[in-house]
Amino acid sequence: MEERIDARLARVYQAADEALSRGGEPLEAARRFVAMLQQEREAYLLLIDFWNQAVRDPTAPAKFAERHARLRALIGRIVEGVARDQGVELAVPRDQVATALIALANGFTIERFADPDAAPDELFAHAIAATLRGFSNPPA
Repeated sequence: MEERIDARLARVYQAADEALSRGGEPLEAARRFVAMLQQEREAYLLLIDFWNQAVRDPTAPAKFAERHARLRALIGRIVEGVARDQGVELAVPRDQVATALIALANGFTIERFADPDAAPDELFAHAIAATLRGFSNPPA
């Protein structure tokens, strides 16, 4: 994992983080993040392999959780920015929203690998929008 995927994922995380740090629009940062991940199909498959090992090996979950925390923090920042831009307040902590979106993205990616025509980009966009609405309090 460290040899084959960490550097590749670090570039993905860093690009999205830099876009946010420069004041970039959160949804655009999210789009760039997803586009970069799609270019890293092999890295995603390696991540799934690592997860598969982590759930079976009692010494591996801590390492997986450490790597996964970086992703959750980044997605949390994007979620918080989107909520701010839309003038809504999150009904649950941003890390929990990030966890739900990561789970959605992982499932979508698996479906897309299995049948790309059944999992178009716009379906994913609608699912993300619906998820974010469901985790937001209505504007006051």
